[in-house]
Amino acid sequence: MIQILSVLALVICNPLVQIQYSVSSTVRNSQQDTMYSLLALAIKNKMTVEQGERLKFITSEKNRISKEAQQLVDAKKYDKAISKYKEMFKYEPAYTYAYTQMADVRFIEGNTGAAIILYHQGQDHVDDAP
Repeated sequence: MIQILSVLALVICNPLVQIQYSVSSTVRNSQQDTMYSLLALAIKNKMTVEQGERLKFITSEKNRISKEAQQLVDAKKYDKAISKYKEMFKYEPAYTYAYTQMADVRFIEGNTGAAIILYHQGQDHVDDAP
């Protein structure tokens, strides 16, 4: 305890030691800041890559579903096409394209009331779209 007090008294009383300690502390803090910045950048880059891969996967899934749904529409299997378009919501819950496609299907089959409702639902989600 006496040694700690002696060192503390020396540091407090000696301006040269204070300056040296201050510079040493600044360098150490600067090195830590740099290390933390590099670590944060590495994490951010990894997250960006993972997000990019996830986005590619989601886009390919939505494209696949859309093609399958369009084939069902062409085959006049409207209810199955609607079910297929609904699958898109698990990848993007506010996917306005899916709403408009389902509305188009309902319009094609002559169900104008359901089409209008779906168009409105899609419009309600425009601000939620990424």
